[in-house]
Amino acid sequence: MNKLKLSVFPSVLVLSLLSSCGNRMEDVPPVVMAQQTVPAVTFQTAVTTAVITTTETVTTVTEPPDVPQIINVSNTETFGIDELPEEYYIEVTPIYQEPELPAGCEITSLDMLLNYLGFDIDKVDLSDKYLKKNYDYTENFYEAFIGNPKDGTGFGCYSPVIAESAQKYLQDMDSDFDVYDLTGSELDDLFYYIADDKPVVIWASMSLVDVRYYNAWTIEDDGEEVWWYENEHCMLLTGYDTYNGTVTVCDPLKGEYTYDMCRFEEIYDELEKQAVTIY
Repeated sequence: MNKLKLSVFPSVLVLSLLSSCGNRMEDVPPVVMAQQTVPAVTFQTAVTTAVITTTETVTTVTEPPDVPQIINVSNTETFGIDELPEEYYIEVTPIYQEPELPAGCEITSLDMLLNYLGFDIDKVDLSDKYLKKNYDYTENFYEAFIGNPKDGTGFGCYSPVIAESAQKYLQDMDSDFDVYDLTGSELDDLFYYIADDKPVVIWASMSLVDVRYYNAWTIEDDGEEVWWYENEHCMLLTGYDTYNGTVTVCDPLKGEYTYDMCRFEEIYDELEKQAVTIY
């Protein structure tokens, strides 16, 4: 009985008809494969006919990139911590908003957090490239930084704007980190993040002075009233001490600073419990 031996080499398909003991009975000229699909080729002898079709299919699968997300957190995350330590402190290098960004406490606080996480980004570059700004008062503080952070007359922004700035930067860095908007969390819930070495960008007021919530302007196109917290200020929460009743922050105006916990919580609550972190 005759057998057909198929030998495949790169780009060349060679067919030889062999006898049952493996000796070559007759040589068949090689068929050169110039494309991925070769039409059916028929070889006949007095003994048998072989019909061979060779087809190669290449499938390329492109997976979507892993894009950093903004995750709104509504439940307390404890990170497996059964009982909070009485006190905890994260060492973070303070960055001052002045003189370059006299109104840029929010983006400077984010810059401190990013540098703590190992990113090398300057506060001015972060502001110029990633902070959405509005100069003509046609948006509100949840949508953009109103005014110019380089100008002392600039207003500021609320947590969604900083979360978006962080997301855009992390995406450009191809980072695996996500952004967590913790707005609505109680202050003592944020202590779990601190105890897990996760500093938190947090909204309060300058030196914890009283704030005044007032109608700053009305957007002409749709009549929306835009409200602002006078004396609003943003910092990076880095520690707490329940025994002494204090919190530690990196304040863009003062550097590392300790505030009374009860007073800090009072102003934090008044500023809508706004907070953002990254991990």
